[in-house]
Amino acid sequence: MGWGMAAELREDLLRPAETILDKPLIPADIVAVDGNAMLRNTAIGMAPASTVAQRLVARLYDPHAPPSDVLICFDCPRAMVDLRAEVAAKRSRRVLCAASATTVAALTEASMPCEWELLFASSGGKAAAMRMLIRAVKRAVVAAATPPRSPTVTMSLPDGTLWVYPFGSTSRFADALAAQPYGEAEAQLVVAIRSAVYTAAAEGLPAPRTVVHTIDTDILLQLLGIWARNVSVVMAKVWKAKTGAIYRSRKAAAPAPAAAWRVYSFDALRAIFGRTALAVANAQFWLLCAGGVDYCGGIGGFGWYQKTCAELATTAQVCRGRDGAVVLAIKPFAAALVGRRNGVRRNADVDAFVDELCRLVFCARYYLWPAGSTGPAYDPRAIPRGKAATVAEWLASAPDDEVELAAAVVVPQGGGPDDAQSLRGYAVYTGPGPPQ
Repeated sequence: MGWGMAAELREDLLRPAETILDKPLIPADIVAVDGNAMLRNTAIGMAPASTVAQRLVARLYDPHAPPSDVLICFDCPRAMVDLRAEVAAKRSRRVLCAASATTVAALTEASMPCEWELLFASSGGKAAAMRMLIRAVKRAVVAAATPPRSPTVTMSLPDGTLWVYPFGSTSRFADALAAQPYGEAEAQLVVAIRSAVYTAAAEGLPAPRTVVHTIDTDILLQLLGIWARNVSVVMAKVWKAKTGAIYRSRKAAAPAPAAAWRVYSFDALRAIFGRTALAVANAQFWLLCAGGVDYCGGIGGFGWYQKTCAELATTAQVCRGRDGAVVLAIKPFAAALVGRRNGVRRNADVDAFVDELCRLVFCARYYLWPAGSTGPAYDPRAIPRGKAATVAEWLASAPDDEVELAAAVVVPQGGGPDDAQSLRGYAVYTGPGPPQ
């Protein structure tokens, strides 16, 4: 998945948290990988599966300074949230050309009957390609091991099981993944990282240095839903021109550009959006409004620029509710939008607008990661429709209601002095089960 905010605006917004590195190899205690995203990014042309797997493993860590743990997560189709089927249907309608069943059947680990892009273009081809690539990654992990300094590698597989190497080892992530068996690879990464970071905080230990590898920009929104101390995200490759300027395409950076990687620090992101858990949850909601993800589109089409929504990220429409829950206050939310609407209103349908708000609520509930949850159910009545005939009328007549997003923002027991406010009054998480 990706975050739909315009790339230039997103990069400007996140620049205080950005570092440009010449290599993606960052010293870490934990390396966490979105397996689906990274394999699709690495599987280029007709390179054999074994080559793709070796390339992926080689870019995760320096074998001379390995992490203690590597976690590679893959989507588990049987555990997806209910809106995932809708996303899959939309993607299938965009496919123009895909490998035939005969071509898919000819796939082997050593040879390619067609380009990877054609295999990924159909459900059958994608499933076969991922099976082949996962087998190849397992072999590459074993081949890359250099005992006694090798990391413990955990792979969360599409059937919901774990593969751990060295064989016979215990995965530090097993309990967290079993307690909240999410379907999406990114969601699995988030709950595993949360368990590692929060457990360290509860024990009075420094949060482990954690590096996430993905190309999907929505991970930036997802990680805002936890106390992501010492967590960095290595995003897709960029290109550095001779002048030092950074470009997204190699052609734009010519001549003789050098590869580079964008890295985002979540310690710095907290400083941008506010250090309390509630402030970050509010920023998360407005950034969803700005650009949307797979499950929501944002409110741009109804008359609000992405930049306007991003500027509202430091306001307080997501707040502590009357009963202590984390809520979206509908009337203040509507009031923040009134007067900021632009003239480019591609969609004036109030029903479509309210439906989009319901989808935003779904995403906010998802990305606040309540303990024990495996994802929310979509509620098409989460936001009251009322009797308004237009979007403007809905904004003017918005009810003084609260929509619960989470019973509490789950935060660690412990934490540094600068996070004291984020710990006060919230559910405390001390392990993979429900908060104490």
